[in-house]
Amino acid sequence: MKSSSERSDFMHGVLPEIIGFGRNAFFPEEPALGDRLTHHLLLYVKKAAGPATIDGLPEKLEDDGLFLYPAGTSFRMEVGHSTGQLYWLLFDLLRESGRTEHTVSLERERALPLQGRVALPTDGQPDKLSRLFAGLERERSTIATYSSLLVRHELLELLKEMSPFAGSAVKQDTTGGVKQTVRYMQHHYPETIKMDKLAAMARLHPAYYSHAFKHTMSKTPVTYLTQLRMNKAKELLLTTERPVREIASQVGYADEFYFSRRFKETNGHAPTIYMKRDDFSVISLSAPYTDHLYTLGLRPGAAQIPAYLPLSAKSLDLPKHRSEPWLIDRNTFLEAKPELIICKDNVLEKAREHVNDIAPIVAIPWSSKDVYTHLLDIAELVNRKAEARRWLDEHERKAERACREVRRTAGERSAAICVVRNGRLRIYSARNIGHVLYRLLGLKPPALVLEQMRPHGPGVGHNWTEIEQHELARYEADYLFIVPVSKEDGEAARQWLASDPDWQRHPAVREGRASFLDWSKWIVYAPYLIEKQLEEAQRLLQ
Repeated sequence: MKSSSERSDFMHGVLPEIIGFGRNAFFPEEPALGDRLTHHLLLYVKKAAGPATIDGLPEKLEDDGLFLYPAGTSFRMEVGHSTGQLYWLLFDLLRESGRTEHTVSLERERALPLQGRVALPTDGQPDKLSRLFAGLERERSTIATYSSLLVRHELLELLKEMSPFAGSAVKQDTTGGVKQTVRYMQHHYPETIKMDKLAAMARLHPAYYSHAFKHTMSKTPVTYLTQLRMNKAKELLLTTERPVREIASQVGYADEFYFSRRFKETNGHAPTIYMKRDDFSVISLSAPYTDHLYTLGLRPGAAQIPAYLPLSAKSLDLPKHRSEPWLIDRNTFLEAKPELIICKDNVLEKAREHVNDIAPIVAIPWSSKDVYTHLLDIAELVNRKAEARRWLDEHERKAERACREVRRTAGERSAAICVVRNGRLRIYSARNIGHVLYRLLGLKPPALVLEQMRPHGPGVGHNWTEIEQHELARYEADYLFIVPVSKEDGEAARQWLASDPDWQRHPAVREGRASFLDWSKWIVYAPYLIEKQLEEAQRLLQ
């Protein structure tokens, strides 16, 4: 919540302009429920007068209650004239925007960092408030335009008196300005950044900007900027061999020793010690990398968790692709308190946009590396190289045994993999679903797939090709593995298998060697799930 000193700063230099004032009878010129107040509203309820609805929600207005609502609030109150006793005041705040030798320019201040009930101390305050409103009413009877300096002074003093006790108000129209400054800091964090410049960019008063920023991002602008710099430094410490001096300069600190002191203050470790840790509290934004962490003996505090992975952790509903929206709340990350966030490179931009101040974010390239390189890269990052090597050695022995057994019982065979997605067909190669069948068990891909795979290294490059129904028979193989993405896709594939001539021409269908695979198990290209796929493939082929 905004401090009393920040609120006092906001009130400094403003001039109230009274728009309307009344007692009991409510303001008829204001909009009904669902519209918005066009001016700030001050309401003093001496005796409750009926239900109120604020921004679509019911609110109780207690006796002897003082309430303040900024312009833009949706407000409605039913007043019973025989029982209710209240005073209302509509006003604007004007702030100096320019000055010449002969003129002073004023502009309307739309922001107001106060909202709701004002819980003032009880020592004599109700009587004082009554006297203030009575004075305003007397002035109104003689000065129709409310231009009296006395009236304005009394209102300003009242607002200043309310400042330490009122609730905070941040409207949606300020959020866009705050987010604009967040994006600016993300791109210019090594530079000297002044709060006045950020406030001007957000088109807010500096005192109110700081409050609005904290309301939106759960921290002050200064804290946010410091954490951005420190997290970038951590990322560089973990992923490069640059000296501390160079990293300090790159993230905005000219003095290496000052940077090291600030780093230790904020992280509990000196930069050189930080690099050697193997006990990071990690969040994984990508399901395959959650599997990698699990395989290395690290249990992320929160993660995008693939099906079949026996991990008990907070599951994150995150976008799987760059084009999908990011809907998860920042508070989920703040509560998890991660020390490291890992993700695929295709979601890095979104992650940095939303949580780059919370922890360093390291992207492991996805398409350009195979599953074993992913494991080694992640192991290097979290200092678990010995664990990675042990798993790779044991995995190699398992794969060799499985390959020998399949060849002993099934001989030299070929296989085609057909994914059914939204009624369309995709033929997969030796990555993702094809890894176990082609790379581990040594089944031959169809000639057309082999031709597409040949220019690329193992597990990288070509992934799948979309085909038409009539083209399926061209991908001849001894086995056909059908992988429907949804229940509807599975029903369609079974119908095609039973009656479609294009499907029935395929050699594997004619020989009764067509099998269905579970998409959610087989699409995961990561160590733990690959070994489960290997076990299932052995059963199917034998």
